[in-house]
Amino acid sequence: MGEPYKVTDILTASSPNASRDIEWNPGDGIPLEVSGMEWIGNDKLALCIRKGEVWYFDTKENTYKLFASGLHEPLGLLKDGEDLLVAQRTEITRLKDRDKDGIADAYLTESTGWSVSGSYHAYVYGPEV
Repeated sequence: MGEPYKVTDILTASSPNASRDIEWNPGDGIPLEVSGMEWIGNDKLALCIRKGEVWYFDTKENTYKLFASGLHEPLGLLKDGEDLLVAQRTEITRLKDRDKDGIADAYLTESTGWSVSGSYHAYVYGPEV
């Protein structure tokens, strides 16, 4: 299945700036293409990636866990109580972890109403308060 994701490789605030070196090569792994970040605790960061996943990253322990998948180009996150709101191309979705196992088990539509065209030049960013 290849190398696992390396979330710390893309967090330049806590890693060296090797990615700015002209000789830097990202390697053969899957690019994360982070499209949204939201702090969900003192040391925990939620990251959404363009390919449709939300990951929880523990910045203190340097560990990560897949929280949600199957999303349509998520481009933003917002913590709302114990839930996460995620902006997808076609809707705002509430992600809930009802059984508290660290994996989203409910994907609830919060908002729709904008069109999506085949040109792929329209994006939904946010959500924001």
